Amino acid sequence: SYSLYLVHTLVVAVGHRFLGDGVVASLVIVAGTIVVAFGCFQFVEKPSARWTRKLFARLAGIQR
Repeated sequence: SYSLYLVHTLVVAVGHRFLGDGVVASLVIVAGTIVVAFGCFQFVEKPSARWTRKLFARLAGIQR
């Protein structure tokens, strides 16, 4: 999703800074990236999409 695209660079950079470059560190970074992206999707993307749909529905109702 778009959240994964947005957060991956930051999470990878921070992960490599604190965990290093090993195989286990890479797996932890990938898992962390997925968790952060899921959180952004659930708590930012979905609510904003819901709000946008309501706003446009309300605006469409006003223009009729």
